[in-house]
Amino acid sequence: MRYIAFVLFFFFSLTGNAQGILFEEISFDEALAKAKEQNKRIFVELQTSWCGNCRRLEKEVFTNDTIGTYFNKNFVNLSLDAEQPEGYAIASTFGVAAYPTLLFLDSQGIKMMHSVGFKKVNTLKSIANHTAYLKSDIHLVKLIEKLSTGNSEKSLIPLMEHSKDFYSPEWPDVIEDYFNGSSERIDEQLDFLKSSFSHLTIELKEHVLNSLKIVGIFSKSRKDEIGIQRKIESDLDHHIVRASKHRDEAHLLKYLDLKQLFLKRTKPNFSLTEFQDSKERMLLDFYEKNRRYSEFHKTTSKRINRLYSHFSGKRTNDSMSISWLQKETYELCRKLLQMHDDERVMEDIIRWSEKAIELKPKSIHYLQKAKALLKKGQDQKVKELIKEASLNAVDAEMNRLHFDLLLKEN
Repeated sequence: MRYIAFVLFFFFSLTGNAQGILFEEISFDEALAKAKEQNKRIFVELQTSWCGNCRRLEKEVFTNDTIGTYFNKNFVNLSLDAEQPEGYAIASTFGVAAYPTLLFLDSQGIKMMHSVGFKKVNTLKSIANHTAYLKSDIHLVKLIEKLSTGNSEKSLIPLMEHSKDFYSPEWPDVIEDYFNGSSERIDEQLDFLKSSFSHLTIELKEHVLNSLKIVGIFSKSRKDEIGIQRKIESDLDHHIVRASKHRDEAHLLKYLDLKQLFLKRTKPNFSLTEFQDSKERMLLDFYEKNRRYSEFHKTTSKRINRLYSHFSGKRTNDSMSISWLQKETYELCRKLLQMHDDERVMEDIIRWSEKAIELKPKSIHYLQKAKALLKKGQDQKVKELIKEASLNAVDAEMNRLHFDLLLKEN
């Protein structure tokens, strides 16, 4: 009787302690090294603290003994919070925009496939099984590169096939068949980019956008084309905002470049000047919020030089254009005066204030020049500037009041 009780106790202890998937407390780089050493694939759950389906997966699926046995044998398993530094970096690299996202990578860290949302035990096991046969996205990259100089419509087929036949080990052969003239699937899969673009890596997104040779290749229907373009633009904007929020300058710059590439490829009336203006404003806001004052100064320098060069090229005396340019100069110089005491920055402020004065001699620009001179310890030049301003400034009386106040403060 005691023997039976012991056996039953031992049995229920084992079954009661089934651990499911064992997620390792190691970095992604360490997981890569371990996967190479043990010849395993890598499974990454990207989750957040507020994600309800993430908790469901962890409670109802990842604890399953069958799932645990399979994943622990074949994968190095990681669970990363996408709002923490390492998780955010992985999410950005693989273009993750929704949670939970389950990544299946080869031992080199190259994505074979992904899955978004809650998955039941049998579904997750089926997906994991198929990764044993799938080739990684590197095959996809090579196909896109190979086709980028060919027919612009066909260059999208590898991605479309990859999306439709995600769970099929035969998909690379199907793609090759298409290019040999034995398949006609393009009309069935024109919505690929609308549904799957957001889940591609940054590199694949760039390859896709580079493969777009003309406007209007997505569909014979203008309505479908516009919908797909909006989806792509929305995804790029999402990652730009996300990178800014997480203070990720590298991904912010990368996605801004992708946005420029996208607009250039898809908008027949794309204005590089307008995009540069928007990009500079976003970077200035990013650097100011994150107290990256040196980068703020560099971007300001590029912006002011570009604006004055563009204005000079137009050769216009339009009062609205002059007023806008002076206001922009004043605001940027005002912020630099608050951020810096560096002599080189003060010299730039003096030079830019002089440019603004050449357009129209306003007291605010004399005043900014005076503040920069005072920070350089050139009090005598400030007194000379007061005389110049009293003679030339269009609002001389206001100018005199400003300078009196400035001299009292210093």
